[in-house]
Amino acid sequence: MKGIVYTLFQDMVEEEFGLEVWEHLLEHSSLPSEGIYTSVKTYPDEEIVELITQLSAHSGTPAPDLIEHFGHYLLPNLMATLPAMISRYHDLWSFLGAIDDVIHMEVQKLNPDALTPEIKVIEHHGDQMDVSYKSPRELCFLAIGLIKQAGIHFNTPVDVTHKQCMHDDHQHCVLSITLSEPIYA
Repeated sequence: MKGIVYTLFQDMVEEEFGLEVWEHLLEHSSLPSEGIYTSVKTYPDEEIVELITQLSAHSGTPAPDLIEHFGHYLLPNLMATLPAMISRYHDLWSFLGAIDDVIHMEVQKLNPDALTPEIKVIEHHGDQMDVSYKSPRELCFLAIGLIKQAGIHFNTPVDVTHKQCMHDDHQHCVLSITLSEPIYA
C-alpha cells in the first residue's frame, strides 16, 4: 500500500486520538517499517491491518468502524492530490462511475506500482447505484467511508449497505448506494 495512506492514517490518529495513541500503536505493533512512513514509498498491507487492529483494541471501537471512518478522512486528502481530474465531476454518480476506468487509471499513470481496487457500477437507477468492489486487501469498509464522504463532497449524502461481502466468502462485495437527505448550503 502506498505510503500516503500510512501518513494520512498517522495524521488521523494524531488529530483525533492524540500523539500518545500513535506512539502506543507503534510500541505495540510489530512493523517492518517501524512506523516510519513516507508518502511515495510502498509498504506491506499487513502494517495497516496491524495498526488498525491495535487502534481497535486501544480505543474499543470495532475495526470495521475505524476503517470506514478512515475512508471519510482519506477522501478529501486523496482528492487534493488530483484536483484537476476531480473537478471534471459535478455529481456523485458520475464520480463513482469514473473511479475504475478514469481515476484509477490516472493513479496508475502517476504510481505504476499502486494496487487499486476494482470498483465497477453494476446498475444505476435514479438515486440508487450498486457497485462491485474487489480487492485482495478486502477493505470494503474503507470503500464505504470513501463513498459516503464523496456523497458529502457532492452535496448528495448517501447510505451504503452490503448486499454481499468478501468477508463472507464472496469473490467481491456488492455495495448498494442510496440517496439519503440532501445537504443544503
